[in-house]
Amino acid sequence: MHIIDSNIIIYSANPKLSFLRQYFTSANHCVASISIIEVLGYYKLDAADKKYFDALLKYVTIIPLTDIIIHEAVAIRQANNLTLADSIIAATAITSHAELITRNTGDFKNIKKLKVVNPFKE
Repeated sequence: MHIIDSNIIIYSANPKLSFLRQYFTSANHCVASISIIEVLGYYKLDAADKKYFDALLKYVTIIPLTDIIIHEAVAIRQANNLTLADSIIAATAITSHAELITRNTGDFKNIKKLKVVNPFKE
């Protein structure tokens, strides 16, 4: 199983980075619910990008925020200098026993329990 980070969702809208769209074609690829807020909640999101993201997100499972994820995110945030969203995304991956697909591997480097994959380096 894989959790797709918000940055991969956003980058996939760029036609030059269309190789990222492969991560949205399998039931094993999921998105943390906070990523929906990060992607669709951007205040400068234009209509074309919103339409693209809405269509794309129909193909992935969205993992809702649960008490287990919240407790893991709190522990991660207490031990690392991460944003709230990154803490929740990492916790979602850990509690789902999933790899995190992200370009921002450095943000998560100190979380030992987390397996991170950078599709730009594969």
